Amino acid sequence: MKHTVITAALLCALACPAFAADGQKADPNDPCAIVLCLAGKLDGSSPAECDPMYKTFMSVKKKNKHGFLPGHTSDARKKMLNQCPSADSGTINKIISKFGRLSGW
Repeated sequence: MKHTVITAALLCALACPAFAADGQKADPNDPCAIVLCLAGKLDGSSPAECDPMYKTFMSVKKKNKHGFLPGHTSDARKKMLNQCPSADSGTINKIISKFGRLSGW
């Protein structure tokens, strides 16, 4: 758990101005902000500021004529998170393991 929290803090400090101190809203489409919020959610933190990032992550869904495809959805979500250059691959894998195959919260 401590590793995830430390990774999330480093991610925020080094990579992305996800939550600006001057009151600006984070871009809900920023993969680094999404990783940061989901890493916090892994540890049980779920601030309201992250709701747009959760929505963006969960909006990535793959379907075919038979319905929802959890494996394809998981792959697409992982590809989106991997667009954050400073994201730890271990953290991304944990996020995908827990939330990647979900069709909704």
